[in-house]
Amino acid sequence: MASIEDAEKEVTIDQKANNLLLYLALSVNVVLFAIAIFQTTSYVSDVSLIPFTEVLVEYVKSGIFIIPTAGIITCLIILILNSLNVAIGKRVPLLASIIKIALKIPINLILLMFVLWFVWTAWTSYSMGTSYLTVVYGTLSTQVATIFALLFLVFFVKKV
Repeated sequence: MASIEDAEKEVTIDQKANNLLLYLALSVNVVLFAIAIFQTTSYVSDVSLIPFTEVLVEYVKSGIFIIPTAGIITCLIILILNSLNVAIGKRVPLLASIIKIALKIPINLILLMFVLWFVWTAWTSYSMGTSYLTVVYGTLSTQVATIFALLFLVFFVKKV
């Protein structure tokens, strides 16, 4: 028969595996957002013959990169909330469960809004025939990869 200690160890292993998967999914999304920023800045820099850093500073000041930057910040907030929930869960498991339930829907809705935004930008770049250019947030392949990575994060990973 399985003892209570074995069940607790199994739950702990599941939580650690889920946290590792969450950290991996968040890392992939942060890298994809950063690639989108780099590709767009690099393309504009090459076409306009303006130095890379000047284009990056101008795009940041004008707010063009607000969506990828917000995506990076959202991933970092999810990471912090997960770490806090794990720390709280060690002392007060009931409170950790309540926090997990309360934050599940808002986090998923925010991530789904990013998905819809990237679907829209991918569709517009494809429909304009500029799928090979970094028109908005990287090439079409970067946008599609970001969409799938965000969908994986929404539907297959426990965030908090």
